[in-house]
Amino acid sequence: TITYGLDNPADVFAVSINCKTKSTSFFINLFDNVAQVRLGMIGFFNVYNALASSCVCYLMGIEQEKIIKALSCTKGVEGRLERVYSKQFDVIVDYAHTPDGLTKSLLAIRPLVNNRLICVFGCGGNRDITKRSVMGEISGTLADFTIITSDNPRFEEPMEIISQIEKGIATKTKKYL
Repeated sequence: TITYGLDNPADVFAVSINCKTKSTSFFINLFDNVAQVRLGMIGFFNVYNALASSCVCYLMGIEQEKIIKALSCTKGVEGRLERVYSKQFDVIVDYAHTPDGLTKSLLAIRPLVNNRLICVFGCGGNRDITKRSVMGEISGTLADFTIITSDNPRFEEPMEIISQIEKGIATKTKKYL
């Protein structure tokens, strides 16, 4: 069994994690070999992914120096905390479609926000209706303002989906549209 994580003790772990608006840096302890890593991605889940992939590569016999170099060249996955605009304000897209995904995305972005965190989201139609109000609650709790929108309603009434999201958000805040 090999372990990795953000907390020591683990076989592979990260310390001194520093998230910025376009990147995340940290020190990786890869089986007691320490090196600095700079990812061109944000979010703790990307640090976890870097630790997991580093662990596998190291166990396959790839040199640590090559692993670190590869991590520094890695681009994020399209639609996962992807910065699509950055001038007067930043626009970051994340295709979070679960309560856990929305929570992790908003928590990753929150420390990088200087002013307001505005979350624009909707839920797809003909999918799990129980998560809609939960996701509304999450956005109402973690964002400063939420814009509920239609997101591929399929064969459902778009306003009914929006209403289900609104039921959750209204329990946490009045700052939504």
